[in-house]
Amino acid sequence: MERIATLMFLLLLHASPLLCSGQKIWTLDMCIEYGLEHNLDIEYSRITSIQAKNELIRSRLEYLPTLNGTAALSIHPESQFTPSIGMSSILFDGMRRYNSTKSLKTSFEISEVESERIRNELSISITKAYLDVLLSIELERVAKESYRTIEEQCLKQKILFESGKSTYSSLLEMESQKSLEKVELVNSHNVLSINLISLTHLMNLPFSEDFFISDQLVENMPLIEWSDIERIYKSALSLPYIRSAELGVIQKGYDMKIAAGGISPTISIDMIYNLKMDINQIGLTVTIPIFNKGQTLTSVKNATYEYRKSEIELQRRHQELYKDIQHRVQEAISYYHGHMAAIDRLNAARTAYETIREKFEVGLVSPNDYIRARNDLYEASSQSIQTKYRYLFQIKILDLYQGEAR
Repeated sequence: MERIATLMFLLLLHASPLLCSGQKIWTLDMCIEYGLEHNLDIEYSRITSIQAKNELIRSRLEYLPTLNGTAALSIHPESQFTPSIGMSSILFDGMRRYNSTKSLKTSFEISEVESERIRNELSISITKAYLDVLLSIELERVAKESYRTIEEQCLKQKILFESGKSTYSSLLEMESQKSLEKVELVNSHNVLSINLISLTHLMNLPFSEDFFISDQLVENMPLIEWSDIERIYKSALSLPYIRSAELGVIQKGYDMKIAAGGISPTISIDMIYNLKMDINQIGLTVTIPIFNKGQTLTSVKNATYEYRKSEIELQRRHQELYKDIQHRVQEAISYYHGHMAAIDRLNAARTAYETIREKFEVGLVSPNDYIRARNDLYEASSQSIQTKYRYLFQIKILDLYQGEAR
């Protein structure tokens, strides 16, 4: 009964590619595009950007004069109703309105760049999750093939044992190895399911067992050299991570000018037109700040410090970006050469396994030697696959830094 259940399980696993026929196949670009369209953080940043734009429009309207209508009713000593229209406009305020508009314009640009930064970070997360799924698919494929061959050997060993050509202990060792590889197969399938769920969560897509992805991503593995760092770094200077810090310096510069404008006098013009008496009153007001308990001076000092902090933040991001690119290039080079070495090991392990298998089937080597050769082949296959996808992930990140990805 257990054997029948095992065969049914294998049949379902081998039939799964056929079941995919006619189903939608998601490429990496499709996953990223869907995720960007349905991500709540991106929608939230879009609304924030709209609010920043509204504040910018409001600041531009500050240049227009204010117009108010008033109606005064006096009761004593005699009842009198006095309607009037008043208009007031600031002629000079130490350039505070001008610099405030510039600051808000920069704030709007920062919100746009931050929205782009969120999109880039989501693209990176989806790319990593996508590669994790591809890695899981290949590891499951290796586990399937390994389990298929061990099952074949178990059947052969059972026949040899029943015909008296093999020992019972040899049969038990093979059955034990089959049980271990069945556990490995189930675990690899579970990891694949978990990674698929993680990918759909990032995309904000309801999970379905009919969700399948394409493996076209792994067709090309370009070589990255240490000399590419400077080129990648120059391209990466246009990333939102850097641009938002650059805009932050500009905005703090305007804020510093706004604070300094508090020292300047304010000149305004006021006009009141009495509708009942047909009288115009025009006045010019000059307000000179003399003493406000050090508030203006403190604001100027703090704005200057904030400007310096924004410069330091920009320098820090430049340093972090350069170090990150160095780290990723070094990892990419390491994973590439590790993958090449893993391929050599895989080829050697496959040759050794085929030799041991042939000898084992004619009784020239023990089951332990055969199982050891199988384990070496399985480990070599897994290492080759893992180093490949680690390298591909670093390549995708470096592509993003160069503006060659979303």
